[in-house]
Amino acid sequence: MTNINNDVIKVLTRAVKDGVSFLIYLFVMMRRRKGTVTLVYHSIGRVDTSKDIYRLNITPERFEEHLKIISRMKEGVRITFDDGYGNNFENAFPLMIKYGCKAAIFIITDFIDGRIGSDRLCGEGLGLRPLTWEEIKTMDKSGIAFGSHTKTHPVLSGLSREALIVELSGSKDRIESSLGHTIDSLAYPFGSRTSFNTGVETSAAEAGYKRAYTNIMGINGEGVDNDFRLRRVRVYGEDGPFKLKMKLKGAYDWVDAFL
Repeated sequence: MTNINNDVIKVLTRAVKDGVSFLIYLFVMMRRRKGTVTLVYHSIGRVDTSKDIYRLNITPERFEEHLKIISRMKEGVRITFDDGYGNNFENAFPLMIKYGCKAAIFIITDFIDGRIGSDRLCGEGLGLRPLTWEEIKTMDKSGIAFGSHTKTHPVLSGLSREALIVELSGSKDRIESSLGHTIDSLAYPFGSRTSFNTGVETSAAEAGYKRAYTNIMGINGEGVDNDFRLRRVRVYGEDGPFKLKMKLKGAYDWVDAFL
């Protein structure tokens, strides 16, 4: 009964967010936004949606619908992926080539190296494989950028300084040694306000990163005052073309305002 009640609450909460965001969209739909909207995707494949508890998977067909919108915008939108799932190469990469879209993929190096599985990242039962280093190299040579999503995907704000160095420098070194060039971008695991702090930002800068992305909804305007708190717009499995347009216009930016 408790699980049923929790599911009902989640559905109602999403419905309220959608309703409020639609009203906001009606006011902002004709307004031109200044800055860059950075979208964050995860898995692009066909999975059992009942097992996709975090709603992180989007079908290739829906992703193509998104790309049709993004490709027409030409500028002001950036595509990113977190974790490093193999279907980013199998399904997303060909579509991005088709529509002339670039992206940045933030990879968990221990996931790529087979030391942790996808169950730990996206829930049990999906069984998503990681990218291989050969796939990463192929995309890297084609203009897809790569960054770090740490070694093991921990909550960075809860780590000691020594553990932070292992997560941040270890993953950066692994990617650079595999690709043969430097990388300078990081995406915080989880990405909420409580998942990082000024100590994490300082450690990231000392490790050689020049910017870091959160999962806090919003746009990165001109003259961003902190490159280690860049915002991204979360994309979920149920987000069709219209909801994507709403998110691109900032109609959902308010949902993180009180967290």
